[in-house]
Amino acid sequence: MLIAILVFGLGYAVLFVFEKDTERVSLFATNALLIAAIANAVVLYEKIIDNIADDLPELLDEENTKAAEWVSGWYHRIFWSKKILLFGICFGALLALVDAQAIEYGFLTLAGKAYAYFINFLIGLTGGSMFLVMVGIARMMSSLGKDVSIRPSIFDTKTSALRVVTAALWKVALVAVFVYALGLSTLCIRQNTPGLITLGISGIAGVFVVAYVIYPQVNVHKTLSRLKRQKLEALIGQIEKSFNKVTQDPTPANIAQLRDLFDLQHIVNSKKAWAFGIRELLILISSVIIPLILALVKCILEW
Repeated sequence: MLIAILVFGLGYAVLFVFEKDTERVSLFATNALLIAAIANAVVLYEKIIDNIADDLPELLDEENTKAAEWVSGWYHRIFWSKKILLFGICFGALLALVDAQAIEYGFLTLAGKAYAYFINFLIGLTGGSMFLVMVGIARMMSSLGKDVSIRPSIFDTKTSALRVVTAALWKVALVAVFVYALGLSTLCIRQNTPGLITLGISGIAGVFVVAYVIYPQVNVHKTLSRLKRQKLEALIGQIEKSFNKVTQDPTPANIAQLRDLFDLQHIVNSKKAWAFGIRELLILISSVIIPLILALVKCILEW
């Protein structure tokens, strides 16, 4: 937050001293806020992994020592890899180049243009690093069942390792949606029209956020579907036996047992094979689409 305030202060000074125009200060304010939001998002991701480090070892079908080493290894791979910094630098340079035409057109002085390139680079640096951290978390979750064994259950909604994975990915995606919406807001308040490449990158980012929740959970979905099918197959066998018993000896006790088995079958059928519902998915998609539509409408009106 302190760095974002300093970045904004520097931008205001550039506008006031060199550009002689402080009307566009909202652009730099939003950009500085975006940098702070991205940095805080990475901190939140670290807290999410910390919570997983506390919960997952108890849910894994492994010794606590091995589970702790697995979590610790992924933690360092996600947050302390040199690849994150390198990717962020490359993405920052790319973002500055993509917006080069708008910068050259929108700023009159060399100081103004230099600062615009600089703040775009910072957004790309932090945003690229955030993207790679998200990918690392997804890879960590997908390695469950491969690097370490898990104890999956179709009935546990809070204490299953698969549900913990889904909750973590959902939290990561929600934070990313907030940062995504904030990033698109910079397009809606800037005076110059963003280019097609910028809008294309925004659209790709939106698709990534939605796919981020769904794709890493394909294996989770397959596991839950298999567990649900196994439980239903076992119940169907018991129901058939109980039904035959009722037809041969329709006593109240036998009928009650058959009715209880049908109730249990209904409970198993109601368990979702996806660990998230349509409501959550629609909220995520609408959160991505609405700000993108607003940015597109603004561009169409200005073109």
